[in-house]
Amino acid sequence: MKTDEWLLLHSQYENYEKWSLIIKLMSVFVTLWSLSFTIKGAFVAFLLLVLWLQDGIWKTFQQRLEARLVLLESAPGNTNALYSDFQTNRPGTINLVKEYLSSSLRPTVAYPHAALLLFVLVI
Repeated sequence: MKTDEWLLLHSQYENYEKWSLIIKLMSVFVTLWSLSFTIKGAFVAFLLLVLWLQDGIWKTFQQRLEARLVLLESAPGNTNALYSDFQTNRPGTINLVKEYLSSSLRPTVAYPHAALLLFVLVI
């Protein structure tokens, strides 16, 4: 079950989690920065939306790795077909954008982005 591919993918999966946390921390930094310099709410809201969508994109990539990890775990004798699986699972442009937006709305991705965005727009 723990092939070289599984170990590599697991490591990458964890790296995506770290980057997601960094994006969230960046959103907090942008919010605090905007308060320090009284930056207009619309500009900060735009930056927060960009970071939120980027977080959703990272989580979408992570989901694809997870799907492959599950496949490897369910079929330990399976041969390496990582890139073809990735391409097979990648939808067209419109569906890809829908997938990114869907990932962005998951509670674990939306926090803290939605709260910071609301905060910036209210003050």
